[in-house]
Amino acid sequence: MKKTKVVSDSIIAPKQINKTKTVASYSDVVRSRKSNKQALLLGGHRTEFFVTEDSRKYISQKQQHKFDINYEYIDSRGFFDSLQVRYVKNQANHAIYRHRLVAEFRKAEDIADSFREALRLDMSPVRMWQMSLAGAVLFGMISMSMIYRNLGQSAMAKMDEGVSTQLETVQLVKENSATEEKADKKEEKEISQKEKEAKEKDVKKSKENLDKEEAKEVKEKEKIQEKEVAKEKISKQNKQEEIKEKTSEEKTIKQEQLVKKRSIDSAMAKENKKEKEYSLENNAREMVEGYPIEKMLPYILEQDPEVAKYLIAIAKQESQWGKRVPVLNGQDCYNYWGYRGKRKLMGTGGHTCFNSRKDAVETVGKRIHELIYKYDRKSAKRLIVWKCGSSCAGHSQAGVDRWIGTVDMYYKKLSK
Repeated sequence: MKKTKVVSDSIIAPKQINKTKTVASYSDVVRSRKSNKQALLLGGHRTEFFVTEDSRKYISQKQQHKFDINYEYIDSRGFFDSLQVRYVKNQANHAIYRHRLVAEFRKAEDIADSFREALRLDMSPVRMWQMSLAGAVLFGMISMSMIYRNLGQSAMAKMDEGVSTQLETVQLVKENSATEEKADKKEEKEISQKEKEAKEKDVKKSKENLDKEEAKEVKEKEKIQEKEVAKEKISKQNKQEEIKEKTSEEKTIKQEQLVKKRSIDSAMAKENKKEKEYSLENNAREMVEGYPIEKMLPYILEQDPEVAKYLIAIAKQESQWGKRVPVLNGQDCYNYWGYRGKRKLMGTGGHTCFNSRKDAVETVGKRIHELIYKYDRKSAKRLIVWKCGSSCAGHSQAGVDRWIGTVDMYYKKLSK
């Protein structure tokens, strides 16, 4: 007893396989049909009863999609003497109407194209009138010949009258053609006259160009003469300058001596400045020794001397050189000057927190440099804006005087 696995739409193998080939009887066929069953696997489930899409017993997913977009649904189960059929048409009604409209539109386009081609012919109104007369004459001649053949000689008199009118029209056509020829000749004469006038204008222009070229040559000669005169003047001036140079050499010697003296004076001034800077560094180190601001001295001394003095003096009044400082999460903000600039990191009391000591000195030093040199606030009294802002109305006078006195005192000590 062997069993085979079911794969998709397949037939289950019989439960028993006979190895010997024998002729099956009717009862054997009935038994095999009962043992063999058709099955369809859908969604992980096996179904023994199913119908294909071609049977039109149900609406498939594709047909449902067409029905959703306004395709026609047909259900013939309610009709008289009809099969039980349900399906959706392959083409919607609006698509049929669309095809009809497209066909009509193409016919209209063809008619419009034919009219455009007829209008593209390059013919004047007179020519079109002549062509219409010629066509009328030809049409009359053909029609009269047809009448004579079909109606007989009794219609000949009327035909003669028609011929006379046709001859008159022919004469008119000839006269019109003669007038047109005259008009064409006039146009040719006018064109020839215009060409002559244009040639005369060209001759005049060429003469004018020659006159201009001669005038240019005269001007160039004059310029050459002016250059020669200028060269002579320059040579005279050079001689005079040589005489002046001899006298000026003595002056230059004296000037060189003055320059040497000035250079010596500037060198002396630089040495004095270095001595002052050295004294500032010594005074500052002795003054802030043991305070937290001592670690900032290398960055402070890199600043302008006046800025460096006020950095140390203001820090004494605002934080006792780093002993009273704002903090953020228990860490030092390096703000020893009471600076309140808006940043991402802000410490206690609305004071700014700096990223490092160098950042603190450069930021505060830049602001003090602006106050001293841009706004001319070179004394402690004028630098009170650091404490009060634009007005000291909200501060006690004693506090203002104490701030000015402390800053001024330490600034003077550092200036010795």
